[in-house]
Amino acid sequence: MLLNIYLMIDKKKFKKGLINVLKAMFFAFTGPVIVQQAFQNKDHEFYLYVLIIGLLLLMLSVFFGFLGIITIVNAVLNNPKQKDS
Repeated sequence: MLLNIYLMIDKKKFKKGLINVLKAMFFAFTGPVIVQQAFQNKDHEFYLYVLIIGLLLLMLSVFFGFLGIITIVNAVLNNPKQKDS
């Protein structure tokens, strides 16, 4: 049964989904670090810019996470033999 499921997975979509999830994980670790550094340096002149960059990285993490999960689910549930018209 598992072999049949493995053979039905669209491997290109699955790989693309995993790459998006890995991007999300990268942004999920770097975003909070940058936000933390921004809050530690509130009196610095670049505080607002660093905070905005950190928040953008956090939003990118959520975006790539959802995109990756949706792509993986589509790769597993859709039949790759059928062409999308």
